[in-house]
Amino acid sequence: LFPWAEEGKLPNIAELIEEGVSGNLRSTIPPTTAPAWVSFMTGKRPGNHGVFDFVRRKFGSYETTKFGGRSEIEEKAGIDLSVISEVAIHSKKIWEILSEHGKRVGVMHVPITYPPRKVNGFLISGLGTPSPESEFTYPRELKKKILSMGYKIHITELDVEGNEDAALRDLRETEEKRCEVAIELVEEYNPEFFCIVFESTDFIQHFFWKYCDPEHHAHDPRKAKKYGNAILSCYQLLDRLIGKLIENFDPDTVIIMSDHGGGPLRKIFYINRWLLNQGLLRLREKKTKSIMLNLGLNQDNFKRIITKLGLKPVVKRIPRKIRQKVPEAFTLSDIDWSETKAYSVGGWGFIYLNLKGREPEGTISQEEYDLVRNEIIDKLYRLKDPDTGDSVVKKVYKKEELYGGEMMDLFPDLVIIPEESIDFKHSIPGRDSVLVPAPPEKSGNHRMDGIFIMKGKNVRKNEKIRNAEIIDVAPTVLHVMGVPVPPDMDGKVLDVFS
Repeated sequence: LFPWAEEGKLPNIAELIEEGVSGNLRSTIPPTTAPAWVSFMTGKRPGNHGVFDFVRRKFGSYETTKFGGRSEIEEKAGIDLSVISEVAIHSKKIWEILSEHGKRVGVMHVPITYPPRKVNGFLISGLGTPSPESEFTYPRELKKKILSMGYKIHITELDVEGNEDAALRDLRETEEKRCEVAIELVEEYNPEFFCIVFESTDFIQHFFWKYCDPEHHAHDPRKAKKYGNAILSCYQLLDRLIGKLIENFDPDTVIIMSDHGGGPLRKIFYINRWLLNQGLLRLREKKTKSIMLNLGLNQDNFKRIITKLGLKPVVKRIPRKIRQKVPEAFTLSDIDWSETKAYSVGGWGFIYLNLKGREPEGTISQEEYDLVRNEIIDKLYRLKDPDTGDSVVKKVYKKEELYGGEMMDLFPDLVIIPEESIDFKHSIPGRDSVLVPAPPEKSGNHRMDGIFIMKGKNVRKNEKIRNAEIIDVAPTVLHVMGVPVPPDMDGKVLDVFS
């Protein structure tokens, strides 16, 4: 973003940079959507707000539940939820604090805000909203109005591969409509604090990175001629929409930030296959499925093969019952817990030990706990990419280095930070498939450093900031709004004021 702004390709953002402060914004560990956005809205690290992934384990079970899943909160909230939910957040959000101090607020499309809570103004929930039929707005009657205007909750659910034109068209139309609705609602509600999330930069980098990166293994020179500027075009769209919002709102202070950065995705680390190969995880003796898994005959590889052969349209005509005969790559029911020391579940490189007294069929005693963790850490640091000889793992954190509080038993025992361009999967492919090229449909992934730009009446001009973290945004906003920063926030007010 910053180089494009310097080159004059993002004029509105360039003006904000020149008239304010800018720099990198450190995300959460790990830099994933759910904990990062919750850290933004609470000013707290994941260990203190309770959200570290899109799912977490249930107490006393190997099973996971999506945050805010019905099994956890239906009694508490009186609603049926099957998706990640704001109910799982154990802290006040910035707009709730502002509302309590009499400030009018408007919040649009921030992830993990469903179901919407009452605020002094309006709130439209973002990622995690089940469908347009759900009650995703406060006040409730706002839903009818914005849907009648053509508002869409999310960018297309299409398979992007082979549908690039339709996906890009839907991206543009969705974001333009979001901007149009924002202008209408801000005029109606006149909020003192307004926050809006545009998700297209995340979407575009996940699926179109290969077209702008000639070094990517999935780069297609023919398609690159058409889609090589798709990421830049997306940023230019948002630059135009930002200019439109500023022109209509004439705000005293403007902040542009992201929950994480982006970069190429080149390899997938199959973490449970690695644990299996190390003798730390054991599968049940299901003869047919065991043979198929060792041969790599599972749903993950099946999808990869049919994509390469161009057979997706044909396969979609096969009845679901028949398609499901191909074994799932991995389920928790496949594990022989009596012979397993460690396993991985969730949306990142999380490792849990099979601990006695915590897991239903634990095998590791409390006395062995640190010994086994250190053994796993040592093996992870020695793991090399067979193609390059480079390390696979950059850093392994023990849970107590990142988390604390009453929910420690739910947090993973180890958190792996891979080298850049590596992501995780928890399925179990063929015996030798620990580190493999990423599937072509997803070519970009997250990075620790996002962006931060701030312009305001008392903000220094044309200055770079350093060491800013996503947890610093909430206290900085409260400071600007003249509201006391709660002492339990982990973040600090950024040193950006003259």
